[in-house]
Amino acid sequence: QSKTDLMKKGLQLASGHYIHFLFSGDTYISKYGLKYLKSIIEEKNYPDLISGAFLSRKELEPVESVNFSFEYFKHGKIPMHIQSLWFLKKTVNHLGSFDARYRFQAAFNLVCKIFLKKNKKVIFSNRVLTDYQYKKRPSKIFLYSSIENIKIIFRNFGFAKTFFWWAIHDHFRMLKLFLVSVKRAFWQG
Repeated sequence: QSKTDLMKKGLQLASGHYIHFLFSGDTYISKYGLKYLKSIIEEKNYPDLISGAFLSRKELEPVESVNFSFEYFKHGKIPMHIQSLWFLKKTVNHLGSFDARYRFQAAFNLVCKIFLKKNKKVIFSNRVLTDYQYKKRPSKIFLYSSIENIKIIFRNFGFAKTFFWWAIHDHFRMLKLFLVSVKRAFWQG
């Protein structure tokens, strides 16, 4: 079973208003995180999506907290750290759930659909509620995810946005990863 199949199964079994996914090794940072989320949900009258900040761990750089926003998304950044997203179950079902065509990035596709939805209610929190990015993804998974990202953007936003996204995000990210690996190979003992 793919990650998407497991997420769809989790959605079917979930009985609450929201669905949130953590995978092996992922953790909540504070025992008060869910209480904080409950207050946001009630205060903002059940938004379609709640996006928490996440800890970014880049090669050879200190850990930093990154807040996601529409501007972050428009500048070619991928919000896809599903562990920092809470989906309103009713919205997920209304938009057709997680698309089984995508093995790794089905949640990103759903986020794109939510962003395109009229009258969407999305809340961006500057609090880091979960920790999950300390695991290094294998290059093969990174490559498959990048290909899926391009397909998702094309299907949701068209060719021009796909080209812009690729040029800003994936193209330069791959170049940066290559330069980091060269630097590591020659300058670290």
